[in-house]
Amino acid sequence: MTEKAQRIAIAKVRGWRQSTMGNRSCFDPEGLSTYWDNAPDYPNDLNAMHEAEMSQVDQEDGHFIMLFREHLHTILGHDGTMAIHATAPQRAEAFLRTLNLWDETK
Repeated sequence: MTEKAQRIAIAKVRGWRQSTMGNRSCFDPEGLSTYWDNAPDYPNDLNAMHEAEMSQVDQEDGHFIMLFREHLHTILGHDGTMAIHATAPQRAEAFLRTLNLWDETK
């Protein structure tokens, strides 16, 4: 997935919604009209990824965090003992794969 596609997919999970004014316009979680370019830069910002990850931690009785760790370990190519050092792009991919939103064609 391109960084832009990742950014939009994660923003949608976080409550950003497409507007009817065009494909670049959207509404942030507070309902303010904005643009997708104004969404957090999840694939390049560890703080934004942390917020995205934490928004899902309590979902499905901890099932998200278990799947997220499995995907992160696969992306890192080892048992995940160094997962704390995963980059924002690695975390974005694991996040989207966990939610079945990763798209190899984008």
